[in-house]
Amino acid sequence: MNICVSLSGYTEQALNEAVRRGIARTKAEALRIAVLRMAEHYHLVSMEIETEKISAKEATAIRKTLREMEAGKEHSFEEVFGRS
Repeated sequence: MNICVSLSGYTEQALNEAVRRGIARTKAEALRIAVLRMAEHYHLVSMEIETEKISAKEATAIRKTLREMEAGKEHSFEEVFGRS
């Protein structure tokens, strides 16, 4: 899905700061991270890991990353989803 969003004030500052600090590489990536966090916080979609479709090693890495995020460690979109 592609969308066009106009932001100003606090939300614009937050996106710029996320990119400046290296939390996200781009503003679009920062928005994706924000949507994923909102989905997780409000339980909007299932975040279950389908272990039949991924290897045990991948499942372990995903669980480790989720634990680190819950403990406050920040990860980029690529770190979490293995994309570049």
